[in-house]
Amino acid sequence: MEDETTEKTSQPAGGEGKSEKPGWRKTKNGKWAIAGPADEVVPGATIEVYRKDGSSSAHKLSDSADDFGEPFDDQFSGGKTVYCYSFEEIKDE
Repeated sequence: MEDETTEKTSQPAGGEGKSEKPGWRKTKNGKWAIAGPADEVVPGATIEVYRKDGSSSAHKLSDSADDFGEPFDDQFSGGKTVYCYSFEEIKDE
């Protein structure tokens, strides 16, 4: 799957321009994607996704590797980052 996410709408979650927490990014197509460390943002994972204000919500990521971009070097965290394009929010009952 081609990585269509290049537009950052805000700095990474956590502020200060640096983060290792999964956060939100908006694609060129106007859809939202989850971006985070490649060792956490993996098929089938359930993770906390953080907003710019520090709040978070749990999301179940797709089981299909086709719904993920290729890992890339993140200039902010110094590690590998990956995007996930298919996920579901886990609602509290």
